[in-house]
Amino acid sequence: MRRVVLTMFLVMLLASLSFSTVIIGDGFLLGFGRHVDHDVNEPVKSFFGVSWGLGMRYQGYFGQGLTSGLNAYWGVDTILLLVPNKINLGAELAIRLGTNSFFNIGASVGFSFLGAGLYFMGPIEVEGEIIEPSIAYIFPLRLHLAIVF
Repeated sequence: MRRVVLTMFLVMLLASLSFSTVIIGDGFLLGFGRHVDHDVNEPVKSFFGVSWGLGMRYQGYFGQGLTSGLNAYWGVDTILLLVPNKINLGAELAIRLGTNSFFNIGASVGFSFLGAGLYFMGPIEVEGEIIEPSIAYIFPLRLHLAIVF
């Protein structure tokens, strides 16, 4: 466990050296943004950081990047550092709070590798109750909020 925490710390340290914008939320425990042409006056093109499952998360925007209004993106998540979790497509409404600061509200749908595993395992018994897996395990819909600063 100590190696996982140390590795996550090193990943965040290296990421913070090359990225200038921070995101909290939207699947990120803490993420850093990369601007178009590495110019802080340009929109954020992608985010990289630690996910809530103590893995890594990458989110890249289509088009110009993160701007005020509706933005489309794609993302990849892992949990416990390197275990693949999901690949998703999403859209979010970015409300400008200041220069390169946004409040994002959005939704995404994707393919969950762990959800597919649970789905194909079949019914699971938990405390005497049988839980039937749903197709929503494989293609989860996620709503999210995030603050970018």
